[in-house]
Amino acid sequence: MTENIKPDNIISIQLLNLVSKFIFWAAIILSFTISSVLLYGTISRSDIKSITEESNVNSDEIKNLKMDGINISYKGKHTQKFKNKLEIKYCSFISSPISKRLTILFSTLLILSLIVLCTYFFKRFMNLINKGLYFETYTIRNLRTISYLILFIWLVKFISWIFQSNGIVHPLNNFHISNSFPSINLLIASLSLWVLSYLFLQGAELKKEKELTI
Repeated sequence: MTENIKPDNIISIQLLNLVSKFIFWAAIILSFTISSVLLYGTISRSDIKSITEESNVNSDEIKNLKMDGINISYKGKHTQKFKNKLEIKYCSFISSPISKRLTILFSTLLILSLIVLCTYFFKRFMNLINKGLYFETYTIRNLRTISYLILFIWLVKFISWIFQSNGIVHPLNNFHISNSFPSINLLIASLSLWVLSYLFLQGAELKKEKELTI
């Protein structure tokens, strides 16, 4: 049995390892923030009128607002547009029936959980790569796990798109449901990672067999 000797770390690998850790913790913080806001909005019984009045959305800044969620255009800077859009989405969300709010809450929590898991396994993968464990089975399996998680994210988005298409959940109320079919790029990324993990796993198996024969 051969030992894995840690090679001289390349700066790019070390940098990617640090970036993976940053992305992981950023994903946790962002997910916690979004989850808290949605959870509060789900259980909140505040009057939508009072919330709208307290909102910073100024009618003079709104040029055109189509409540079908397809077109929302504002005057002003991009940051203000984004802020206004979030405020409108939140107000529309908390004014929805509790059943729709729960549907949006659980689907969003599921997607956020999958994203956090993706960043976790990516962090673990980069940590093993940083240690020089390139072609080990437990290293490569992280890639396969990420490919499955990305596929699950696409499936959740696809199911959410079906809900939206049938009018079960209005797109304006939702923080992650889009008006269009989920991006095929997620499927391509998932398939690519799965193929890479399969090839690397086969290489790792051949390496083990070679070591045993020697």
